[in-house]
Amino acid sequence: MKTVLFVLMFAVTLFAESYPLLFAQLGTPLYKTEVQLQPLSKYAMLNKPIMDYSSQCEKALQFGKKAELTADKKEKKAYLEKLRYLQKEYDELTVFLQKQLSQSIKNDNYALFLSIVNTEADLFFEKPKIEEEIYRYYKSNKSREKSPYLNNRIEKDKRTIVQYNTGTPNFRIYAEKPRKVRSEKPSQRSQSTAHSVIVISRPGCPYCRKAKNYLNNKNISYTEYNIRTSTEGKRLFRQHNGSGVPLVIIDG
Repeated sequence: MKTVLFVLMFAVTLFAESYPLLFAQLGTPLYKTEVQLQPLSKYAMLNKPIMDYSSQCEKALQFGKKAELTADKKEKKAYLEKLRYLQKEYDELTVFLQKQLSQSIKNDNYALFLSIVNTEADLFFEKPKIEEEIYRYYKSNKSREKSPYLNNRIEKDKRTIVQYNTGTPNFRIYAEKPRKVRSEKPSQRSQSTAHSVIVISRPGCPYCRKAKNYLNNKNISYTEYNIRTSTEGKRLFRQHNGSGVPLVIIDG
C-alpha cells in the first residue's frame, strides 16, 4: 500500500512540474525561471513584481496545457500570443532584477547578492557588464560566505576564470550589435570555411557553446545573436522557422 501511495505521489509531482511541449522552446525557460525566482519573493522590494510574473506564468501554463491537447489551431495560436506577452513580462522583470542585483553590490549587501545569484536564473548572466560585476564582487567577498553555484559555474566556464581575474573586461557581447568572431590566423583559413555564418544562441545553453567552440576551433568567423535580446536574432529565427537554439545559418 505504501509503495502504491509513493508511486502516485511521484506521478502527481512529476505532472505538476511538467510544462507543455507546445512551443516549449519559448515557454519552458519562462516557466522554469518563475520557479527559480520564488525564493526571492520573501524580500519586500522584490515580492510584487515576482508574484505578478508568477501569476502570469500560471495563467499561460494552464492555457498551454489545454491548447496542446486540442486540434484547434486558433487555440494554439492564442497560446503563442500569451507566451509572447509573457516574454515581454519576463524582459521587464529581468531589467528590474538586474538593477536590484547591481544595487546589492553597490550597497555591499552580500546576503541579498547571494540570495539573488543563487536562484541560478540565467537572466542575471545575460549582460556581460552585470556578469562581470557578479564575478568581481564575488571574488572580493567569497571569504564571507561561499556560493557552491557560483564556484561550479566558474569552474565549468573557463573563460570567466580568466575574465574575472584580470582588469580588462573581455566578455562576449549579447546585444543588438552582433559580435564578429574572427580567426586569430586568417591566413590559415581554408576556402571551405569562407562562408557567411550566423549563430543564434542564448546564454547558458550548453549546445550553443559546443557549436561556437566547434566554429572557433575551425577558425570560422561568425556573427552571433542572442535570441532573447536581439531583434535581428528573433527576426532571423522566425524567418528560418527555428525550433530551438543553437540555430546556425550558413550563406542564408
